[in-house]
Amino acid sequence: MQFHTTKAVPLISMLLVLGCGRAINRTAERKIRETLPGLFGTAKQYRVHINNPAERTLSGRFRQVSIEGTDVMLPNGILLDGLSLNIKGIETADNRIKKVQEVRFTLTFSESTLNEVLAQRMPSGQAFTNPQFTFRNNTITITGQHSKFGIPLRAIGRLYLNVEQRLALDLKASVIGMPISASSLAPLKKNFEQAVDLRVLPFPVQITGVEVSEGRLKLSGTADINTVLEQMQTRKP
Repeated sequence: MQFHTTKAVPLISMLLVLGCGRAINRTAERKIRETLPGLFGTAKQYRVHINNPAERTLSGRFRQVSIEGTDVMLPNGILLDGLSLNIKGIETADNRIKKVQEVRFTLTFSESTLNEVLAQRMPSGQAFTNPQFTFRNNTITITGQHSKFGIPLRAIGRLYLNVEQRLALDLKASVIGMPISASSLAPLKKNFEQAVDLRVLPFPVQITGVEVSEGRLKLSGTADINTVLEQMQTRKP
């Protein structure tokens, strides 16, 4: 994607007088939107909004760009219910990124979507069969059955950031009140952690917030998006 700059001040003024200011931003929004499937994955819908005076857009400076994605399929095959990026203070020069002031993101996983995907990815022959994840009040509850005896199993988990600043799941489970070994829970734990591993995103991120609410898991943080924005500028239409 390319943003063409110009010093033709009279032309800019004429365009603005003719009411073309929003059209200029819409054109830039469309070009950004067209690059998103190749960068983040396919989506039911991407919405892009540039909050910027048109003359700044023409000069390659952007006050704020907001990107919202619905039903976004990540590179690891996990479906996000929502993806949100808020990018502030973008400056370009000669069709290249000069400065990005701030990037914040929010990713939303729904309980129902994760259950569908995790069921397909769960390896066979494990202690848990038919695991179901429930999100409530900062706690993840997992219910299922013992693969050999059909006895109900229940695990309680909490999310935390490990030493590598990756999201990890701490699980404790029991069968009829008796604790289950950590090794028996390892496949379940690994399957979930891979599903929410943000290293699959095309830019490095730092998680600053984890929220487990009724039926939803929401991750928020900051991102170094310079690389992805450069790709967006250099991709051919």
